[in-house]
Amino acid sequence: MFAFYLVRGYKINDLIALTETEKVVLHCARENYYEEEMEKYKILLGERG
Repeated sequence: MFAFYLVRGYKINDLIALTETEKVVLHCARENYYEEEMEKYKILLGERG
């Protein structure tokens, strides 16, 4: 999770200090990001699903 957010401008100390709830929210946001990326690639490649 850290690598995903570090390249997006988060500071390592801020990520380390997150509460469990905040970590869950960021994890869900990251999963949503990858799901949306997959949908974009499916559209670009003409796949249905």
